[in-house]
Amino acid sequence: MDPRLIVMLILAGAVLLFLSNRVSAAVTALLVSTALYVTGVIDAGEMVAGFSNSAVILTMGMLIISGAMLSCGFADILGGFVLKFVKGERNVMTALVVLGIFLSAFMSAIGTVSVLIPLCIGVCQREPGNYRLGKLAMPCSIACSTGGMLTLIGKPPNITANQILIENGYGSMGFFELAKVGLPIAVIFILFMHFWGYKLIPDTGIDPFSFSITSRGTEIKKWKKAVCIVIFLGTVISLAMENVTGIPSHVSAFVGAAAVLAANIVSDREAFKRIEWRSIFLIAGMLPLARAMVSTKAADSIAGFIIDLLGEHPSPVILTGVLFLIVTVLTEFMSNVAACTLFAPIGLAVAQGLSINPVSVVLAIAIASGCSFATPVGNPVSTYVMGYGGYRFRDYMKVGLWLNIISWLIGVAMISVFWPYY
Repeated sequence: MDPRLIVMLILAGAVLLFLSNRVSAAVTALLVSTALYVTGVIDAGEMVAGFSNSAVILTMGMLIISGAMLSCGFADILGGFVLKFVKGERNVMTALVVLGIFLSAFMSAIGTVSVLIPLCIGVCQREPGNYRLGKLAMPCSIACSTGGMLTLIGKPPNITANQILIENGYGSMGFFELAKVGLPIAVIFILFMHFWGYKLIPDTGIDPFSFSITSRGTEIKKWKKAVCIVIFLGTVISLAMENVTGIPSHVSAFVGAAAVLAANIVSDREAFKRIEWRSIFLIAGMLPLARAMVSTKAADSIAGFIIDLLGEHPSPVILTGVLFLIVTVLTEFMSNVAACTLFAPIGLAVAQGLSINPVSVVLAIAIASGCSFATPVGNPVSTYVMGYGGYRFRDYMKVGLWLNIISWLIGVAMISVFWPYY
């Protein structure tokens, strides 16, 4: 059988499994790489190569470092400082959004929201008549999803897209390169949530006293906290200056993680608990499919079909907008890493077929992969806050659809400006 057809069938099966949620996304990814090996599309080395890939090493290293920062209580200290000077429910909500965006740009989204939710509960318990948990929880999830658009390490899809660009000879994106798109989106989101989104979020009447909160970071010595901050800042600076120093981003993350463990800031057991293993297996399992789509020309075939649908010479802006919209819809119901891994090779092939800048299209797909705001299904952060806020499915759509539209319009516009198509 033609390897292209095999890859397309495996791709279709993966999409169905991701959308059905019958098995976890990580298991689906492992099934995909196994199927590629069993059918002879890839060899044994290629099947497991994802686990030693620089994208996986970068993700694991930064999860260990950011997890140590969370264990040291850094986010709690910063959050307590902010809330000390902010009064009023709407203003507190906006402050939490800003804080969440900042923290999730450098730390895992689920780790950040797990810190912000106790802050919300604490505020509501101190003044139960003035602060409502339903009004504060959802904005935290939105913020943690938005912050990932600002940096290379902010979201796993960013790292995946970057790896696909590197493997196809287009080089690595800069640490803050995505901020050219992500920062305008974040600013508009903050304004939207303050002036309009706040009104759309329902008061669910959830009782904040039904949840207990515990303090963090008090058992770690002050000198270890200081060392942790130095390691974190040093790693971020090294990542940001990759093009100057020549030190690959995954090496910086690896060294930073090793330093955290060597200094015994947190135990290895605690550090490994902070790693989101589902994301690791998802990235490692799906990267072989991305490579197979390119090597077998399956991506070219799908790209040709898309080009035929859009016409012989489609506008690059319209093309980017269509791909952005498709990926945004898919990522509402499936893993953002999966959506990015499936569509980045297709976007790359489409761009090459039309002789436009492939980086523009791939980065659009990376940004779109993080725009899961309208459902609690595709984004673990949205799922996490659902119980705390007492939300229903439609509550997410009231706010999230507007955020999807905003990110789509701003994303396509900014990509056209900062990464010209020709």
